[in-house]
Amino acid sequence: MSIQTCYDELGGNYAEILSRLGREDMIRRFGLMFLKDSTFADLRSALQNGDTDQAFRSAHTLKGVCKNLSFTALDKEVDSLVEILRNGHLEEGRKQFQHADCVYEKTISALRRLQDEEE
Repeated sequence: MSIQTCYDELGGNYAEILSRLGREDMIRRFGLMFLKDSTFADLRSALQNGDTDQAFRSAHTLKGVCKNLSFTALDKEVDSLVEILRNGHLEEGRKQFQHADCVYEKTISALRRLQDEEE
């Protein structure tokens, strides 16, 4: 799978990330690093534990990562979650997290396929 195909599958903006990083090997390198990032798991844990402040911090961090990697579809869902949590709405945040979780799984799945084809 090409990195561009991967971005198409995960709902990313390939042209944007290419203009930012300039080379496909850099896009691949930083994109695959996302597989090791624990921010989403931290967000899930904070929401399960009812820690709105930590959930907000994790969501905000994840939003930045998604923007930097041009993971547009996931960024959209996480951006909504950030605003909900910023206003202290834990239950609404938990509902929005379900939407973000679906897009996150789609993102991770595309990245894993990209990684598996390299090995």
